[in-house]
Formats: sequence, C-alpha cells, structure tokens
Amino acid sequence: MKPFNLREAAERFVQGHPGTWMAIAVSMMAVLAFVVVLLIEIATWVWESIPRTQNIDRQQTTVALKDQTKLLPVVQPVPSLVTPTPEHVQRDVSGTDPGPVARFPGLARSHWHRDGREITVRYEGNADSDAVLTHYVNGFAARGYAQQILASDQVDGVKHEYMLESDKVKFVLNKKPKGGIKVSIITVMP
Repeated sequence: MKPFNLREAAERFVQGHPGTWMAIAVSMMAVLAFVVVLLIEIATWVWESIPRTQNIDRQQTTVALKDQTKLLPVVQPVPSLVTPTPEHVQRDVSGTDPGPVARFPGLARSHWHRDGREITVRYEGNADSDAVLTHYVNGFAARGYAQQILASDQVDGVKHEYMLESDKVKFVLNKKPKGGIKVSIITVMP
C-alpha cells in the first residue's frame, strides 16, 4: 500500500470530475438557502411576538392592578415612625432642652440626638419666624453670647453661631413649605 500524500490528493481533488464540483456547488447553495429560510422564520417569529406584548389592552391592565390592590392589606403608619411635621407633633420626643435660651413657646421638640459631646435638638411648630428669631437673638444676647450670622435667606431661613468663651451654639431657623417653622440648635457640651 502506497503512503498517503496530501499534495497528490489535493491535485486529484482539484482536477476531479466536473460532476463532483457541480454536486459541491448545489450542496452549498442548498445549505445557504436553508440558512436564509431559517433566518426569515426567526425574524417573522420575533416580529409577530413584539406587537402582542406592546398592544395589551389598557382596560385589562387597569382591572388587573385594581384586583391586586384588593389583595394588599391596608397599612396604617405607626405614629412613632412618622416624620414629625407641625400637624403631627403633639408632644415632645425624649431628651432635654439645651440651654442657655429657653425654647420658644408653642414649639414641640421633634428631634433629639447626642453624638459624643454634641447635642442636636430640633423644634417644630406653627409660629411667626420673625418672632422666633427675635426670641433667640435677644435670649443669646442677654446672656452675653456673641452672634455670627452664617447664612440668611428669605426662602430657606437663617443660620447663626453664638459664642461665649469656649461655649459654641449653632442656631438654624427654617421655614417649612406648608407653613410652620423648624428650629435646630446644635451645642457642644463641655
């Protein structure tokens, strides 16, 4: 038996019978036609699927949403988890009022937080912002605190810093969008 020679096999293949080349060409065209038909079928399937998902009847969607809401329980907010607003604040949260100026009458303590030596207290309620500002400015001045205005704005409010020796108190007065005010006092304990 003669050993296999790749070069001779390639030459015989190339010089082969014309019918062989015709069979190869027809086979390749059949495979190509099959691939084209397959791609057309896939594209048709995708094209027909897309409009069905986009044309869902709006009335059916509304009915389905209403049915789902019937299954959901009605959740009532827990009073202690509601963010305090002037209409929600009825009593003070736990904590103490930092000195040296007493709280403006009618405001409720809605927030108290201690972080190390720093204490932040927030009061909220319905009051005239000018009267509240005057109360605190005069109160700090009467106790000898020097005032430094950090920011003042007709819309947002004011931010002051009061200092007496090593004692420093930050005061922020904000107007709330639906009326009422919010006063924040930040003090560092000695």
